[in-house]
Amino acid sequence: LMPQAKAGDIWLDVVELALMALLPGDPPEDFAADARHRWVPYRDWLSLRCVGGWQYAGFLATALNESRRGAVVGDERPGIRLFDSSRLLPDRENSPVLNATPIEVLAYLRWFGKRYVARWDWVDALRLFGSQGVRQIWTPGAREWVGGVRDLDLFAAIELSEIEEDERDAFDAEEDSPPHPNERRFFELYDVPPGGAVFRSSVDPRDGILPGPVRLPGIEIPSTVRR
Repeated sequence: LMPQAKAGDIWLDVVELALMALLPGDPPEDFAADARHRWVPYRDWLSLRCVGGWQYAGFLATALNESRRGAVVGDERPGIRLFDSSRLLPDRENSPVLNATPIEVLAYLRWFGKRYVARWDWVDALRLFGSQGVRQIWTPGAREWVGGVRDLDLFAAIELSEIEEDERDAFDAEEDSPPHPNERRFFELYDVPPGGAVFRSSVDPRDGILPGPVRLPGIEIPSTVRR
């Protein structure tokens, strides 16, 4: 990571092959003094593109080869089979991955040493890029997975309109804030949202790239991808 990076700087992660933008961490200039006092900065790196089929296919192939096969693909859950390429991979390798459960998203992100995108990352992205810019990096008509940064059992699939509503309440963000009312339904690790949801990676500069191996409920994957 670039230690002296400023908001808006671009970092090419040559391992995940993803362009990441550093989000602003300071409160907006028009915030009142009391709002500034309560502001909790995040200042994460946000991927400018959601994860495509070619990226997830690479993760599946390499992770399966480097781990105990049964531990990764043999874990059955009602209605789904974990890491099933026929469900996860789109017809076109450049299309986004749509039908991943939160645990399949989390396994991919952690394998690269990265995190889920937080709800407030998108609020900061609006400040950096504006509504038009965010619409350019958002997958048209899709929802995106958020959450799972501090609570690994709590995830939401949100729409672009919900982010714009979040922006108005951004100064109330706190480290352990309750669920935002716009997030109508939360999902657990093995749930698949109706209609699917795309996802992308983020990195907290305070933690950097997270060390491996990946240990999740019922799954352990060696983290050798960055060697």
